[in-house]
Amino acid sequence: MLDEEEATDNDLRAKFKERWQRTPSNDLYKPLRAEGTNFRTVLDKAVQADGQVKERYQSHRDTIALLCKPEPELNAAIPSANPAKTMQGSEVVNVLKSLLTNLDEVKKEREGLENDLKSVNFDMTSKFLTALAQDGVINEEALSVTELDRIYGSLTNKVQESLKKQEGLLKNIQVSHQEFSKMKQSNNEANLREEVLKNLATAYDNFVELVANLKEGTKFYNELTEILVRFQNKCSDIVFARKTERDELLK
Repeated sequence: MLDEEEATDNDLRAKFKERWQRTPSNDLYKPLRAEGTNFRTVLDKAVQADGQVKERYQSHRDTIALLCKPEPELNAAIPSANPAKTMQGSEVVNVLKSLLTNLDEVKKEREGLENDLKSVNFDMTSKFLTALAQDGVINEEALSVTELDRIYGSLTNKVQESLKKQEGLLKNIQVSHQEFSKMKQSNNEANLREEVLKNLATAYDNFVELVANLKEGTKFYNELTEILVRFQNKCSDIVFARKTERDELLK
């Protein structure tokens, strides 16, 4: 608009030379052009800021979209919080389960042995009377040891075997549990869950910031539009005035 009017003014000045006495458009438009340059600088910076906002949105778009999904879908997208559950089927877990099952069996065997021991009827009276009748004397210690070994010998062996078995199981359980604990610490799905949660938190923070940027940007462009419309009207008015003046001079 200004360029077109200025070009016409320059053509007429070149044509009429000193007879074209009005103020050159180039001089008259300098304040307007400076103002327009300022607006262009403001717009360039705004476009640059818009690009940064768009880039931030593109970086977090998928995760922000995930946050907008219904809660069941969101929960399904987050890896399990239970490391043991995520490791179901692993060799360490299966071994540990098997060992614990065996330990329960040992416990049941122990309870059975305890019941057997309680049900034993240990009465040395008849033995002592028989020995007294046959030998005339009673060797209490020898008779007691022999009878105890006869009655409790097999049970004692079973108890010792049970204790030995339990000791081996407990050692193996301790080793397997240590391996299981290491797996929990380094479990990939647990790490993935933490990463997903961090990404969701970051996406939410960026979403809040993006909403604020959009509100601020909308307010900025609405206000700038009003200012630019006034500037455009100012340019239109002065160009119209210059054309009117030019037409009068050409009469």
